[in-house]
Amino acid sequence: MLLAELAALVTAIGVVLGVMVGRTLRRTWLEVAAATADVRRPEAWANEAELFLQGRVRIADAAAVTADAVGLTAGVTQTAHRIIAAIPFSVLGAIPVTRPASDRVRTVHDGTADAVYGGIATVADRVATALRDRLTGPD
Repeated sequence: MLLAELAALVTAIGVVLGVMVGRTLRRTWLEVAAATADVRRPEAWANEAELFLQGRVRIADAAAVTADAVGLTAGVTQTAHRIIAAIPFSVLGAIPVTRPASDRVRTVHDGTADAVYGGIATVADRVATALRDRLTGPD
């Protein structure tokens, strides 16, 4: 009988120790999980910040491409405008009576057209540059 009581005592001690070890392991596992989350949180913030900055750069790049397209379109339109306007100015310039007035009007016309088309391209470029500076900081 003594052997059975000793076996029961050893079993009870084993169960108590098993429960204590299990609780300690669970507490340790929870602490490790919390510490892992604490370590990964700054990494997640850094990843989110990087994605945010990349998005801002993409927007700034798109604005720059748009400004280039506006500038190119303004240049093509300016050239077409000059070519079309040259026709009546050439005709009026070929007539001696209208030549002096035609030359003055052509000078004003060409200067105004150059200023307008150049202004369109300049404004588009400055808006894109300001947007890039605002989104990504000055270069």
